[in-house]
Amino acid sequence: MPHDAKGNLLKVGDHVLIPGTITAVQSTDQYCNCHVELDYFMPPQEHKTSISAINTAQVLLDEKKAVSA
Repeated sequence: MPHDAKGNLLKVGDHVLIPGTITAVQSTDQYCNCHVELDYFMPPQEHKTSISAINTAQVLLDEKKAVSA
């Protein structure tokens, strides 16, 4: 059965969030992309996966864990 990192059952149509940390930002006049290291690894491996070149408009800031300027 498909489940999330906390064991909750997942089904088509569910809305999910993918927790991670931005490790790099590329910004130009036309776009802003970032690299994200995911908080959870994919078992059985014990290394974290990353997403590259995702547009910053596709992520939401976790204000509770945001880095202070």
